[in-house]
Amino acid sequence: MMTPTQAPSWATQAFSATLFLLNGSSKVPVTHLDTFYAPSSPSGGSEQSTLDDGWLRVKGTADAITLHFHYLSSTTDRLHYELALGGDRDRKLAASRNGYLGLYKHASVEGFWKLEPLAYQGNELRCRIRDHLGQLVKVETGSGYLTVGNGAEQQWLIVRA
Repeated sequence: MMTPTQAPSWATQAFSATLFLLNGSSKVPVTHLDTFYAPSSPSGGSEQSTLDDGWLRVKGTADAITLHFHYLSSTTDRLHYELALGGDRDRKLAASRNGYLGLYKHASVEGFWKLEPLAYQGNELRCRIRDHLGQLVKVETGSGYLTVGNGAEQQWLIVRA
């Protein structure tokens, strides 16, 4: 296992990766998709549907989001990236006015994201994530939405594709 200051070469260039919340020894997928059940017929049947609302949340039953990490720069203890949806790089990650993390396509996205490496192992990076102001990315209690507002400090796992 590499220490945080021994970043592998892939960490200082552009790459795509999936994102997980670390919860003890398990990893919980982060997604931008909401799954719900909708009526499928007048007789009362329902079917599962998926909505891409763009808001990032942790959801144990979902596939993890794939993000594109566009490397910008680094300091001794941070890696700086612009983040976008892996399949649609026009959708940039940003925090709303209320502090929730979402994917924005037609808005001006300011700032960048700071990864605070805690450990590297192969194609994986365990880290804390901060916005360009240094605010930690957390999970809102109850809803599971990612926020730079209220919530407990979290560790994240980035798994390079």
